[in-house]
Amino acid sequence: MAYTREQLIRRLGELNLPKGKYVLLAGGAMVLHGLRKQTNDLDVSVDYDVFQKILKGKHKFGAVELKPPAYVPGGFNRHAIIRISNDVEISCGGDSLICRPPVEKHGVRYQSLQDIYDFKSKLNRPKDRRDLEILEAEIGRQTLSSPKPPSVKKDVVFVKRKTVRGGDSRFEHF
Repeated sequence: MAYTREQLIRRLGELNLPKGKYVLLAGGAMVLHGLRKQTNDLDVSVDYDVFQKILKGKHKFGAVELKPPAYVPGGFNRHAIIRISNDVEISCGGDSLICRPPVEKHGVRYQSLQDIYDFKSKLNRPKDRRDLEILEAEIGRQTLSSPKPPSVKKDVVFVKRKTVRGGDSRFEHF
């Protein structure tokens, strides 16, 4: 199934994952960033305690079947992935997947643009090449359009004036 923004948000709600304990990854995050119209699946990274509940079958997904861990991708510190349906994968990725603070909109936390880029670069899959081009362009556009902090340059004025005691002239800094 292909998920648009609205369908994606609704599907995440159906998963009943605890708020603040998960982050949407990759293609789903690109949809929420507005860089894609849809995604074919949802990749979600959850906190360790939530992941353990899923592994032990203590987290209820309603009618969705819980399948055993599907695979462990290379380069991600052996973080298992649980496929809970044909279109949803849950991982306990931690710092190898999310290094920067996630974005939060629409009641959903999702990967920053740079984290998506790093994630897809690390996987190095042919299917991600177009996404990487889109991400590079958007990151570059945002970098160019972000205002640079103003340089702080104070003008120093020295004024020669008489002191209260009279007679001496001193320089004062303003």
